[in-house]
Amino acid sequence: MRYNERELLSLSRQPAEKAAEVLMRAPKKGSALKKRLVKLVVNFLFYFRTDEAEPIGALLLERCKISKEEENVFSISFLEEPERKYYFECDTEEQCQEWIEVLRKASYEFMRSSLIFYRNEIQKMTGKRLGINQAEILEASNDQSLELRFSDEEQEQKARCHAVHHQANAPANLEGDTDDLTGTYVR
Repeated sequence: MRYNERELLSLSRQPAEKAAEVLMRAPKKGSALKKRLVKLVVNFLFYFRTDEAEPIGALLLERCKISKEEENVFSISFLEEPERKYYFECDTEEQCQEWIEVLRKASYEFMRSSLIFYRNEIQKMTGKRLGINQAEILEASNDQSLELRFSDEEQEQKARCHAVHHQANAPANLEGDTDDLTGTYVR
C-alpha cells in the first residue's frame, strides 16, 4: 500500500479519538515491551516514542483482528498474517476494554456495516427505502416521528474517514516504507 508520508504525518497531528501511554511490543522476534504513546485518528493507530512528536509507525485498522490476550493486554493482528501480532499492555483492565471497543469501531468496514444496518432498520420501521444521502426527519407508520441526525463530531469523523479512505487509494507523491499486506507504515 502506498502512502504520502507528509499527509500521514499531518493526519498523525490531528485530534485523537483516543490516546494514551501504554506498553507495546511489535511482532519482531525478541522485541520487548516498550512505553509508547498510541493515538487513534480515524482508522489509523499511530505510535510514538514518548519524547518525540513524529510517529515511529502506524497501523491501518482495516482487515484486522483486535483480541483480548490477558487481563490488561490486547493484540492487533491482520487477516493476511494472523501470526504477526502487536501487543499492547494497559494500566488497567478497564482501559484495555475501552481500547478494544474503540479500535473495533474505528475501521471503515465497521462504519460501512453500521450504516447499512441502520439504513435497514429505518426501512423496516418506516417502509421507506433510504438512499445514503437521505438523513432527514421521516414519518413512521404509527404517527411517531423518527429523526436521524448526526452530531457535528460524527460529521467531522465521517469527513475525515472519507478523506483518509480516498488518500489511501490515491497515488502518492512520496512513498513510505509499508508492508503491502498489512498496510503498516514504519519510518
